[in-house]
Amino acid sequence: MIQMPQRAVTRFFIPLIDVLILLFCIFLLLPFVSKSDGEDGGESAEAKALVESRAKAELAEAQVKALMAERAAVADRLNVRALEIEAETGKLFDYNREGPVPVRREVANQAEAQLLIDRQKQKSGGKAVYFLLLNPRKLSAFPSEEQVKEYRRWFQDVPFGFENP
Repeated sequence: MIQMPQRAVTRFFIPLIDVLILLFCIFLLLPFVSKSDGEDGGESAEAKALVESRAKAELAEAQVKALMAERAAVADRLNVRALEIEAETGKLFDYNREGPVPVRREVANQAEAQLLIDRQKQKSGGKAVYFLLLNPRKLSAFPSEEQVKEYRRWFQDVPFGFENP
């Protein structure tokens, strides 16, 4: 039979060592103890949120790539022709860029506008032609409402738009 030691220090340390061994064994068994339902649900909710956010990010990336491809496809199918409106008179001008020096040419009536439209359609090579009418860059009273209506009538059969700087 084990007898208790006579000294006071050893009487104190023997039970302390037993308690420390017991605590160490519990520490070793902690990974094997199953988690409670509350903790497990919290971690799985975090994991689900992480997976969901990754899926959303991948979806957004795919949408951005699709939009960029669509934009590039539109640019390949579209030919934009810019026409300038003069600030002093409100007259419509086209720049002929075929020669070495661009030539500024006035579009004075519907016949000239139709000639310009037909020429651009021939040059475009199957692309859709879009006419962009550039308003004057400086503050001006032109184009007047009558001129804008007239320009709209000239280009009513083709896609066009006005640009306000």
